[in-house]
Amino acid sequence: MARRRHRRRPDQPARQPRQPQRLPQPRPGRARHLRGAGAVHHRRAGLLHLCAADFDKDGVIDVATTSVTSNQVSVIPGTGTGTFDPPVLIAILATGGVQSTIACRDLDGDTDIDLVVTSPSSARLSILVNQGDGTFAAPVAYTNALNGQTAGLAFGDADGDGKLDILANGAAGAYLFFFKGNGNGTFASGVQSATGAALVANSALGVVASDFNGDGKLDAYILYTTAAGGVFPMTGTGTGTFTAAPSSLLASRPASTPSPSPT
Repeated sequence: MARRRHRRRPDQPARQPRQPQRLPQPRPGRARHLRGAGAVHHRRAGLLHLCAADFDKDGVIDVATTSVTSNQVSVIPGTGTGTFDPPVLIAILATGGVQSTIACRDLDGDTDIDLVVTSPSSARLSILVNQGDGTFAAPVAYTNALNGQTAGLAFGDADGDGKLDILANGAAGAYLFFFKGNGNGTFASGVQSATGAALVANSALGVVASDFNGDGKLDAYILYTTAAGGVFPMTGTGTGTFTAAPSSLLASRPASTPSPSPT
């Protein structure tokens, strides 16, 4: 049986289409809680890289971020419900920029999670040591040997002394920097190893480190983000220096370094 269509009377106003419901917009600088999503967004302009850890050992994950617009780090305490308290801002010289990277790591062996931040415009690495309660000591800066715009971060024992070192690639792509760790949260200034890449501003933002060739020494891969870029394998010598191999879009493993013959 055909369904009878309802005709509107000439004196009956036309039905207006239903408008979609608009969510209230949060005020600048305020947190917005999303019902059912278990999340909160802190509306601060320019937040860039971030890392997460339990900084104050309350069993809840916190977040730390860098900024592309201001020279500071934001430490955002978690509440344990998927929301976060307002950020604590820590000023660090020359951190603002698209290559400013942050990493969470225990640098001094006390089980408290510390922060490492790159400052690309001033070629420095800043260390913020956790005081054990989620607050951080004033940043201590370490420069690299060349003005190479320190960018990406990786960790490992690059010189075989059993202490954690830091690797950072230059944002211009030409160098891998080795910051020797002293085991107590302090580091030596960065020493460079050439990648063989042409120096192009803002062209290398990432680095990873591991023993990629199985010779027991820390190697690295550097991401080189030019139009003709790829990744640069950097073979570790076990002394904190690295030798470069040709870049490739699908790079081969770093070449093995022959071990010295026993005497």
